[in-house]
Amino acid sequence: MLAPKSNSYTFQKSSVWYFSRRVPANLRLHYRTGRISNIIFSTIFIIVALITQPVFAGVDEGVDVRKVQTMLTELCFKPGPVDGSWGKKTERAAEQFFDKYWNGYGGQFTESEFAKLNQFNIEILRNISFGVKTLKRCAVREPQLIKKKSILDLVALNDKQKSILRCGAKMDDLIHLENLMIYNGCSLPENLKQKINEQTLHLYLRLYMSWERFGENHFESRAAKKPREFIKEFREFPYLTKQLETTGLISYLYASDGKLIVDQKSPPERFGGEVKDDAKLWGASIAKSMTSYLMGHAICQGYIEGVEHHLTDWPLLQGTLYENVRIIDLLNMRAGDQNHADKNGLKVSGIHINNKVLGHIIKDELQNTKPASAKYNYSELPPLLLLNYIIHRTGKDFQSLLDYSFGNVAKTKHSVFFQRRVWSEITLGNLVRSTKRDYQAQPVFYATRHDYLRISQSMLDGWNNNNCHGKYLKTLFQNGESKRQKHRQAKPFDYSTKLFRSYAGFFHTKYQHLSKRNILQMHGYGGQHIWIDFDNSRIIATNAIHENYNWKRLIADVIKSGKIR
Repeated sequence: MLAPKSNSYTFQKSSVWYFSRRVPANLRLHYRTGRISNIIFSTIFIIVALITQPVFAGVDEGVDVRKVQTMLTELCFKPGPVDGSWGKKTERAAEQFFDKYWNGYGGQFTESEFAKLNQFNIEILRNISFGVKTLKRCAVREPQLIKKKSILDLVALNDKQKSILRCGAKMDDLIHLENLMIYNGCSLPENLKQKINEQTLHLYLRLYMSWERFGENHFESRAAKKPREFIKEFREFPYLTKQLETTGLISYLYASDGKLIVDQKSPPERFGGEVKDDAKLWGASIAKSMTSYLMGHAICQGYIEGVEHHLTDWPLLQGTLYENVRIIDLLNMRAGDQNHADKNGLKVSGIHINNKVLGHIIKDELQNTKPASAKYNYSELPPLLLLNYIIHRTGKDFQSLLDYSFGNVAKTKHSVFFQRRVWSEITLGNLVRSTKRDYQAQPVFYATRHDYLRISQSMLDGWNNNNCHGKYLKTLFQNGESKRQKHRQAKPFDYSTKLFRSYAGFFHTKYQHLSKRNILQMHGYGGQHIWIDFDNSRIIATNAIHENYNWKRLIADVIKSGKIR
């Protein structure tokens, strides 16, 4: 048989085929200079078109789309290929996720949505072990698991368990802690009749301390180079020791005349092992008081005219009941907003105020509203407004104001922070100037237990020295508003704020048994207390999981007499 004849543009040598550099005649037409140029320019045009197409439409810049797609896939949704491109399938998967496990999807995937998805994925998916060595993907081929079913459905959790997981609890807590009592929401109810067992207190302590779930979403102050130190003259307080061993109280600090008299924590084998001195603790509504503290420094540093200033210079509030409100009326919770918000949340939507960004509150709840008669109405809305008004007035200097107020003046040993959230992507005429880099501050505050005391001591020093911030505090006292509450007989475990008859600048004042003394109370949900006796230079600061301890004997009686028994 004759060997096959090679084409003119190839040849064979030692059983290896080689190609000639000569272009075959039947292909020369395709390799002319003009045609090659057209191919190159066409390819470049296609590449540019692909690069410039809106692959990130519907998602904020900086969000790791590939990671979002990976997490949605792991959680049994269908975002399409994991390619880093934000398309219709990814958008639909994100919408399905938030519709199922949160309160719906707003249409824009921001850093806030990323944090929620990431938290959910980490705590639900990666910490689960139910007969499967490593459960990382939705389609786990195990007979006891249903293919491509939601993780929460797979483990058959009830609604309360699902709710507590969304609050930041770990699956391990639900598996390994026996006799857990779980309640609706992210915190223990205030008026529980039954005794709370230690494991349940442990669970909620971890929730209250899990500030890491905010990620980078916070406005954080710098710590002082030379933190404030207290002279220590410790005394025994046997009753306190017993309370720390049997209740939800986790930390107690008592300072008098600048000296630290009592510094005790829950025993290490109870809660003290988790509550280290550098641990940041949730302040709950003490965040309102910290907003007032910051407002005082904003006024003293010349950013804001004073407490009588009207908020007419903030376009966000135009057309709302707040457009002409005074700062002092917001500080005293008497802005005439009782028809739209109260301690339970927003009245139109029924949503808790801290669960909705300010832009949406203005758009959905407050447009074309008028103030009602001014009366005391406790809600989360005034501190949310004032904290962000401070940002509006300070602009790029807000970080400097934080550093000055907490680092330079209070001399905190560690950083403190307010929560930060991304502004909603809405436009109300010219009212909301919203870009992907705009943030709002949320009155959610964290600090270490000793830094709460340092901040309080700086307030006491300002009062005694009659400096600008001290005069601000005195102005608040002078302009405090009555809560119009009836006189009550104090009970050991009664809710303490009910015994303060006046409200002054996000502080409770005029404790009914010591109404002639200048005593200020900061109070937060779950038993967070700070009392300052300006007349006798006494401060008590407590942190707790639940207010089931005898605050009257531990705080009120000590403030009154200066004695510990």
